[in-house]
Amino acid sequence: LFAGLLIISSFEITCTVFELSDNSSSILGEETIVTSSRLICFSCEFTIEFIAIIKITDSNFFIVFKFFQNYCFFLQFYILLIINSYLVYMFCFKHYIYFMFALVDCNNFYASCERVFNPNLQHKPIVILSNNDGCIISRSDEAKKLGIPMGAPIFKYRTLITNHNVKVFSSNYSLYGDMSSRVMSILKQFTPDIQVYSIDESFLKLEGFEGYNLNDYGMLMKNRILKWTGIPTCAGIAPTKALSKVANKIARKYPNQTKGVYVIDTEVKRINALKWTKIKDIWGIGKKLSNRLAIKGCKNAYDFTQLPESWVKSNLSVVESRLQRDLLGIPTLDLEIQKSKKSISTTRTFEKPILDLDNIKERVSTFAFVSGEKLRRQNSHCHMIIVILRSNFFREDLKQHYATKVISLPYPTNSSPVSYTHLRA
Repeated sequence: LFAGLLIISSFEITCTVFELSDNSSSILGEETIVTSSRLICFSCEFTIEFIAIIKITDSNFFIVFKFFQNYCFFLQFYILLIINSYLVYMFCFKHYIYFMFALVDCNNFYASCERVFNPNLQHKPIVILSNNDGCIISRSDEAKKLGIPMGAPIFKYRTLITNHNVKVFSSNYSLYGDMSSRVMSILKQFTPDIQVYSIDESFLKLEGFEGYNLNDYGMLMKNRILKWTGIPTCAGIAPTKALSKVANKIARKYPNQTKGVYVIDTEVKRINALKWTKIKDIWGIGKKLSNRLAIKGCKNAYDFTQLPESWVKSNLSVVESRLQRDLLGIPTLDLEIQKSKKSISTTRTFEKPILDLDNIKERVSTFAFVSGEKLRRQNSHCHMIIVILRSNFFREDLKQHYATKVISLPYPTNSSPVSYTHLRA
């Protein structure tokens, strides 16, 4: 074939690879990508044209590859072949077939952390309170069944809590942060590509796992975290970040059927999952936007994906446009690289007014040591410390006070003792 090509002044090669779904009357998917490149080599002109029309959903794909060259010499032909093979790999296979996203979320994280060190709390209703013990910020499944809402003021449900013997705990963020670090370190054993999204959930990029049973892989992650830390988790695995969020909700909602792991790996699963997801429960869709989309006729996530892309771009924003593509199964949202913070703060609301100056000094020194730990964790140094002290502005019957102090250090440091020494000075 190569020898025959050398004596022809111009030629064209077209290669079509396709795999139809069960319904062979149509190709599933919506995305079309056209990529072309042009190259001038030596003194003889030749053109590289690459067209990849990709329609992909899970294992269904349709690829049209067109290759055209004028006045090609033998060496130029091999250059052309290498470049186009690379483009096919990059645009067709690597980015659309051979990776999935997993979202691992800890169940009722704060309440689960309390149970780790007090096994007698298993299967009992638990609520965790905010800094000043004012609002409920975490609930066990048993507490949720009693009708205790998230963010509710504790005094409104005091009778219900007493009648059902609900265990109430003040928040312990040192404990929660340590348990979170343990969970994330375990997840890093399964893939180096991980984004810690919050204190209790992370996105994982599973690239090169085409030969794995992803449901079993998710169960392995879940069981190892439970065995090593005692924290129960759920895992959702799908081709995109937004779909992995949906898969995680399904795994959390139906633990008996899914065993805590759900994989969206077919077009039927994707559509059914989107039809099950209410518009207000879509990741990144707030209350106001969900009401606006409801007027447009969107009742669930599937309806949102059927909106014209041009309408979404012109009437919403680029964020919603990317989210729509992600829900269609087109990888648009990638893992975000965590950047070092430019400023670090440690703030607390005290459970009651503090009138003793020594007590205030003790709290400030504690916060200085905690901030130093955060600095060292990201390998940073600081050259300025700001101390802020404020009275309870909810108590309008009392005289209000606000004080701030800026301390410039003689040299950058992340040493807690050095910071504490300058605070004392």
